[in-house]
Amino acid sequence: MRLVSLAIVLALSIPASSQEFKMEPPKSPADSLKCIKPRPGFKVELMVAEPLVKSPIAFAWGPDGKFWVVEMGDYPLGLDGKGKPGGNIKYLEKTKPDGPYDKMTLFMTGLGFPTGVFPYGKGVLVTCAPDIFYAEVGKDGKAAKKEVLFTGFKEGNQQHRV
Repeated sequence: MRLVSLAIVLALSIPASSQEFKMEPPKSPADSLKCIKPRPGFKVELMVAEPLVKSPIAFAWGPDGKFWVVEMGDYPLGLDGKGKPGGNIKYLEKTKPDGPYDKMTLFMTGLGFPTGVFPYGKGVLVTCAPDIFYAEVGKDGKAAKKEVLFTGFKEGNQQHRV
């Protein structure tokens, strides 16, 4: 009897039409910060926001302070809806010791659904099915060398990749 009562209460709480659901516009970074309530003794600061980073799905800090970010701008069907790669690896730096990251370098672009990045040696390890590869930073700050270390990972569902 309790389950039936609960089901009726839940059914009655569902709005009659989608008109009752109104999406609010996205908040600005400053307004978003105001919504976060950290524990006493902690504070939250803005680190990076659009347009420097879009569609981030993974990140890592390098020992030099660079903030590496994987963007999956091609999710879920590619840039053209037919699988055209549009993933990026970029890194951000601070030009001032205090404050947010404010300088961005597009390290690699045109990757098919990249999922991870890890600073290593003179570059980064990147997971991007079917491969895990190493990409080295060149003199211009972009990928100068790419070496596939492992291959054969499944390319199916972008959410379940390596």
